[in-house]
Amino acid sequence: MSVDRERAPIASPSRRIYARAIELALPMGIGSLVSLVGVLLASRSVVRAGAATAVLASLGMVILNAVLLARRGQTLGKIPLGLVVIRVDGRLPGFARGFLLRELVPMVLGAIPVIGMIFAVVDGAMLLWTGRRRSLHDELADTLVLDVRSPPSGASKPV
Repeated sequence: MSVDRERAPIASPSRRIYARAIELALPMGIGSLVSLVGVLLASRSVVRAGAATAVLASLGMVILNAVLLARRGQTLGKIPLGLVVIRVDGRLPGFARGFLLRELVPMVLGAIPVIGMIFAVVDGAMLLWTGRRRSLHDELADTLVLDVRSPPSGASKPV
């Protein structure tokens, strides 16, 4: 995928948050549907299967997003919103930067009490309050998130 870094604007914080919300909602939604079926059928085993389904769907989402980030610079949440992750030099991030540094490091740090909370606050604050719209995990991986949606016909792309 070729991204015209000069013409594509940096993605807004709200669009990035929407993309993450999609990524979190998909596996939880799948697990919740299975659990709901269990509740309706009054079956404890199906309710437990719903929780297991959510965990497995989350793991599947992590694996799929790792592949998508490495190959396309996108995740399941970024695709419908027209967002692409690139390195600052314009290349796709690849597996090491796209997944290990942007996704896995924050996941591991997030699991550590206090440190995870501090990391999450700094990560979000950097995204919202720095003019470059780069979060801490973007800085770690040397990446940018661009909005590559096609502008409406006749309209010019925002800069």
